[in-house]
Amino acid sequence: MLTLIARIDSEIPCNTLIDKQHWMPLYLEVHKNKKLPKRAPKMGCIAMLEGFLGRAGDGSPRITTPWRGWIRLNDILRGWVLAQSI
Repeated sequence: MLTLIARIDSEIPCNTLIDKQHWMPLYLEVHKNKKLPKRAPKMGCIAMLEGFLGRAGDGSPRITTPWRGWIRLNDILRGWVLAQSI
């Protein structure tokens, strides 16, 4: 589903599938930036966790890359929740 939504419209923000508390650590991990944007990043950020660069000539990521990114995002979220509970 994640891949299909991203292929239909690559400009769709990731908050269509995940809420703010989930896309914040995603953005910080992908962009290595301490400033969060006011708007949610694009769906491609999830694939970027597994090395998809999202350049103009790259096309759409295959099914495996966003799937692996989703698994990695879940691991990052576990750490995020644990860090906030301390």
